[in-house]
Amino acid sequence: MNWTAEAVRAELDVLEPILRELGLKTPFQRARFLIDREKDWTSDEVQMRWQERVGYWRDLLPGSERNWDTLLDLDAPGLRPLKTRFEAGGKAAQDAWASYIAKQDRLAPHLHNTDFRILLFETDDWELYDQDGAYQSERAEMLLQGQIRLLALEPVWRHPDSDYDWLIQHPRDRVFQNAHQSAYFFMYPALAYFHRPDPKWARAWAGMVLALIAQCPRLPEGHNDFGPGDICDTPSNVAWSHYGYVANRLKFLVLGYLAMADSPGFSPRFHGIILRTIRAHARRLHELDRAAYKDNLLSATGKALYLTVSLLPELKERDAWLHRLWPHLLEGMQRELLDDGCHLHRSISYHLTFVRRPLSMIYLARQRADELPDRFLSLVRRAVNAFVQVSTPIRSTPGINDDWTVAVEARGLLSLAADAFQRDDWRYLATDGREGTQPHTRSSLLPDARLVAMRSGWSRNARYLLFNVSPDGGHHHPDTLSIQIWAGGEHVLIDPGVGHYYTGEREISRQSWWHNCPTLGAEPLPNDPNPEILHWQTEQDLDYAIGQIQIPIEGGVPPITVRRHVFFLDRRCWVIWDEFEDLPQNRRIWENFHFTTEDVSISRDGGAVHTSLPDRTNLSVCLGQKDWHLSSEKAQKWLSYGGPGIPTRLLHYQADPKTASRGFAALFVPFEGKTPPENTSIDRIERLPDNRVRLHVTVEGHPRQITTVG
Repeated sequence: MNWTAEAVRAELDVLEPILRELGLKTPFQRARFLIDREKDWTSDEVQMRWQERVGYWRDLLPGSERNWDTLLDLDAPGLRPLKTRFEAGGKAAQDAWASYIAKQDRLAPHLHNTDFRILLFETDDWELYDQDGAYQSERAEMLLQGQIRLLALEPVWRHPDSDYDWLIQHPRDRVFQNAHQSAYFFMYPALAYFHRPDPKWARAWAGMVLALIAQCPRLPEGHNDFGPGDICDTPSNVAWSHYGYVANRLKFLVLGYLAMADSPGFSPRFHGIILRTIRAHARRLHELDRAAYKDNLLSATGKALYLTVSLLPELKERDAWLHRLWPHLLEGMQRELLDDGCHLHRSISYHLTFVRRPLSMIYLARQRADELPDRFLSLVRRAVNAFVQVSTPIRSTPGINDDWTVAVEARGLLSLAADAFQRDDWRYLATDGREGTQPHTRSSLLPDARLVAMRSGWSRNARYLLFNVSPDGGHHHPDTLSIQIWAGGEHVLIDPGVGHYYTGEREISRQSWWHNCPTLGAEPLPNDPNPEILHWQTEQDLDYAIGQIQIPIEGGVPPITVRRHVFFLDRRCWVIWDEFEDLPQNRRIWENFHFTTEDVSISRDGGAVHTSLPDRTNLSVCLGQKDWHLSSEKAQKWLSYGGPGIPTRLLHYQADPKTASRGFAALFVPFEGKTPPENTSIDRIERLPDNRVRLHVTVEGHPRQITTVG
């Protein structure tokens, strides 16, 4: 069709009454705004854009009254007795489906398993449940009052008498965005309905779905409603946008619908519309074929399509979707997971999407006696094991790269994984040792991820250090050779976290010198500094790892080589020894230490530092040399993505190339109370004839010698 402004307006005039009847007040307001902005209706791109939009609306809105045989398998056992009513179309078909699906109760019984519910909706880092597991309905109530909340950010107000608006201004800056393309808000009323059934939640959720249909018309991926300099110049504001957003929306559409399918808050006509909206999203992913599994969001595609075909098996195209799903999902997981099981981004929060989403599929399949491919189960098992090896003593992610779940305990995940794979060692971790058997390994190396975890044991109060020698795999922070330390269940030497992408906090938290690694002053380390693990050993009284990077220098000179040795002594304290080679004469070296608190005490000569937190485990740091200059900086940490920054203290030890070339040593000793351990120091640094280094250390009066390998 040759679309014109008048032709599109006429089409909207036909469709608009349907949305008004269902409760929208200003349907197609955004579409009419976009009509007025078109400059060349003869353009093929403009014609395609409006054909896609109108075709999308026609399929979802009037389509809910007809052609049910193209939507559902009317010969499916449950639908066969209703076949004539579906074939009649109109209200008879709408009533038949609404009555049928309301009696199915396919999702709610499974949601009574708290661990599975959190895993399924992916709410473990959304603060929707308090420490006692009680549901916090605040965010759902806020939606009813006209407040839209994205992550932990301040809510955005809309007029409560207006339609739900998918285009909002971000509260902390001038960026406009769809709120949010993944439709995370869809979970709020759905979970509120599960915990306290009320038609108001269903009505609110239906309004959100209808507004999504009206305001986010279908476009081919990569197209954009907005030009440079307009409201938003990123392609994320189109309906389909990135396939990962489509997949997440599909997940929430399916879960929300089936959680509330028995509610009188859904009209029979809406039942038909939501079913076709689900099909449209599933079709989109299916039509993208392999492209819907092209990056780390492929787990969202796999989960969303599996939920659709498993929970809505009456959909006519489900067999085709399922047939294409498994080969692409397995190929993508094999590509994205390293041989040691870690996701190639080396961001363990992102890695957990390759655990959470498949694990929820496994749980649901077991409840429904569905078969899953052995290769899929093997990949998930390997991914869980990688997380276990680097998990912190509180069973959270360690906080490297874009990791936003460092404060989120993953015991529920480990419990489900233990059940799925009959792993008593994972059950031990999930229950803090009350059940199961303790893992037979303690410290570990993920050789492909190049991550080292040194731990005193598997209790919540264990002493733990993560040594990050990872390259840039995506979502990277340039902090290779950085360390973090936990003790007494507390994060005492920290990574600053992620902050928030839109507010610029992520760029602050990515600064290399805000991490516990050596840097060339306040300059970022390269993302790919040729990182290597040169040595790894783990024994009863000593863990020892060596990581190395090379920093390229312009002018054809050799790169700077930085080599960090990390020793874990007697399961109680750590020593680092840093070596620098080929340092240019005009570069200063910084050694950076980021403490969890502002309350840091520093000796007069700067050689001894300790935190002084009341009623918590603290950290003492002793230097092995006195000729590094100390400076201090106020800093921040972000415990959750979108959450507020928390004040911290950052120390920089600085040296010229001559001083740095002699090396840098530091001793880290966790301690209880506010008084640091006495008789604790690095007494002497001895260079042996074969160029190895021997460090003479005393910890609380106990001497120890450690020697580097050649």
